[in-house]
Amino acid sequence: MASSVVTVIKEQHREVDKLVKQVEAEKGDVAAALQKIHGMLKPHHEAEEGFVYPTIKRVEPDTDEEIKDGAAEHDQIMGLLEELLNQEPGGPGFDGTVSAFAAELRHHFEEEEADLLPELQENLSRPELEDMGERFLKATTG
Repeated sequence: MASSVVTVIKEQHREVDKLVKQVEAEKGDVAAALQKIHGMLKPHHEAEEGFVYPTIKRVEPDTDEEIKDGAAEHDQIMGLLEELLNQEPGGPGFDGTVSAFAAELRHHFEEEEADLLPELQENLSRPELEDMGERFLKATTG
């Protein structure tokens, strides 16, 4: 049985957050963890902006502001991540950038899960949610 797009997105959020915690604790290969986060977030954001957000806007037009905020947050998150990828782990300013990145990312996840994803859950049928889940997985994991 296919997973709902809501479930898939939340699972990917948890997976990314686990890696962020590893970076925050400076456990293991921090640079590799940051690369993996980048490799996961880029297609995740593209899929959200490509077809998840437009679907939310279609089923609930009042979400226009939240969707604009979500896309702007994607840009902020990726900007901070690019900064981290160009810094030396443990070097000057690294911890501050990690904190800013983690806070922005978690804020974004919480907002998306509380305000946007429920719109899909409430307005789409189970088969529609599963079709989108399959499409999201293909777009984000190949």
